[in-house]
Order: sequence, then C-alpha cells, then structure tokens
Amino acid sequence: MSGSAHEPAGRRLQRRTTSDTVADELREAIVRGDFPDGTKLNQVDLAREFGVSRVPIREALRQLRAEGLITSEAHMRAAVVGHTLERVIEILELRMMLETYLMRRSAARMTKDDYAELRGMCDKMAKSRSHDKWLELNTAFHDGLYSHAGAPVASELSHQLSLRVQRYVRMVRSSNLKRAGDPNQEHLAILDAMERYDVATAQAQLETHIQHTIDQVKRIFGEWKGEDDAGEEPADAPAVADGADSGHVTRPASRTGLTANAAGTAKAKSARTSTARRA
Repeated sequence: MSGSAHEPAGRRLQRRTTSDTVADELREAIVRGDFPDGTKLNQVDLAREFGVSRVPIREALRQLRAEGLITSEAHMRAAVVGHTLERVIEILELRMMLETYLMRRSAARMTKDDYAELRGMCDKMAKSRSHDKWLELNTAFHDGLYSHAGAPVASELSHQLSLRVQRYVRMVRSSNLKRAGDPNQEHLAILDAMERYDVATAQAQLETHIQHTIDQVKRIFGEWKGEDDAGEEPADAPAVADGADSGHVTRPASRTGLTANAAGTAKAKSARTSTARRA
C-alpha cells in the first residue's frame, strides 16, 4: 500500500519543474488556511518572495485554477476561492459518494498487511498531539482505504474535491467544538467492518464519519453568521480555535503575503530542481 492512491508511480517519476514546486507550496498554504478566502495573489509579489521569474508563477496559478483553488479572470488578479456553506456541504456529500464507491471496490482486494498498516495509522492518530501530524495521518488513512480501488478517475475526483474544502475541514479539527463521535473510533469501526468484508456496514460507518464532519462545518459557519448578525466586522478567513476551553471558533485577520516558511521552502526546492537539471 505504498504511495498515495492519488499519485500513480509514473507521476512520481516525472521531473519536477519550478512551476510545480511553486504550485505545491501555494497549494499547501491555501489548504492550511495561510491565505484566507478572497486573498489576492499578486504575481510580482509572489515572484519576488519565491525568488523566481513571473513565468513559473503564472504556470503555477494556472494549475491551481484548474484544481478549483483560485479564480482568475482576464485583467484581474488571481484570488483564493471562498465557498459558501451550501457549496462546502455539496462538495463533502459528493466526497461521501465517491469514497464509499472507492471503498467498496477496494475492500475485496485488501490484504492482512494492508489492514495492519491502517491500524498502525489509527494507533498513531490516537497518540498524536500534533494537529498537523494527525491531519497528515488522516489523509494517509483515507488514501489507504481506497488504495486498491483500481478507479483512477474516481480517485482523482475525490482528491480534487478534498483539496477544495480541506481548509474548512482542518478548522473543524483545530476547533474545540464537540463532535458527535470520536474520529479515531470511527476509523476503527470502518476497518473492523471492511476486514470481515461487511461492506454494507463499512459504507454506513464511512457515511456517518463524513456526516459528523459536515455537521461540525455547519456549526462553525453558524457561529460566523451569529458574529456577523451581531454587528461584528465580517472577516474573509477560515476559522481557528479561540482558546483552549471556549469551544468557540473565530476567523483570523486576513494575511495577503506568502508565509516565510513557504517562500523559503519553495526557494530551496527550486534551487535543487535547477541544480538537478544542470547535473
């Protein structure tokens, strides 16, 4: 079960270009919520911060536009796409349909080693105290569930839909809003059903798992609306936890610049790519 279900071996062997590196860093920044909804992406500023020309910046923005992460119209700056609650729910429900389909196809081909690896991920998630590490493991777990589906089109669609709403799902995990069920226990319940090849139960468990996330997203959007109805200044950013015990979610102030870590990482990767090309 090595590698991502969404990343065929052939793709992993392709040369990485500077525009690919820039797109990767911008994508990660958007998914993390470093760029709030509606943030304008200035090509000149990005080129300066990445230490590259505007050509790879333009190519990277084209990639992100094709993935539905940014919008870009003629004579206008690119901007991070923001979604309404209705759109986020629609995307999550589509993900539910695709993931149950992928899981059904994958279940018949899963091996004992596959299940052991997935249970190991569950154990690591249960012990993790790092928000980012838990999310990384969670993505790997879901990819692992569908790794034997043999359905590249459905896998790619699921992956792209996940990217579009991942920053909203991340804020659910980072908030202190109580969830209807423990996600780690839900993962184990899905595995238990799959391992005994009770596909109907596994599908029901997966649907419940994703529905609990949908319910939390609804609550967070509801809090935002409550703040705006109360006359607070609307913000355009994804939510983060506001204090350890409040159970309340607020939106951070908008940031328009690329984070120093993302820019520095991209510069280093770009330099390595250029060196590899010359070698």
